Amino acid sequence: MQDDICIECSQKGELVKIETLISLIKKEKRNQIYNQAFYFCKTPNCLTVYFNNQKSIYFHKEDVSIRIGIKEKESPIPMCYCFGWTKEKIIEQIQKQGYTTIIEEISTKIKANKCDCIRKNPSGKCCLKEIKAFLKKIQ
Repeated sequence: MQDDICIECSQKGELVKIETLISLIKKEKRNQIYNQAFYFCKTPNCLTVYFNNQKSIYFHKEDVSIRIGIKEKESPIPMCYCFGWTKEKIIEQIQKQGYTTIIEEISTKIKANKCDCIRKNPSGKCCLKEIKAFLKKIQ
């Protein structure tokens, strides 16, 4: 069994830092977090969020303290965890103004060191790549 392949969906996961897990796994489950490598499963319909195949530790949506945007089907669907942007908020802004300011707003806040993606985003990474892909998809 490969360390970075989710056993539930057979897709490759992305390595996440321990800080991400400590921040987002519910308190009662944190004792399962070892100083081991955990992976984030980004497959939308897979119930696994984080996994460690070596220790057979699997955290699912109910083990995480926030909604996992990529795995949600009901509103609100989070896009930017640091600044509260959802898919619905982006679409609403586009409908009202004809465009969205999300990329500029987030970029400005990143430059001002106001983001905390490692502790707030389930992937532990910046959301801009996913937001740009979402904007391309809806336009």
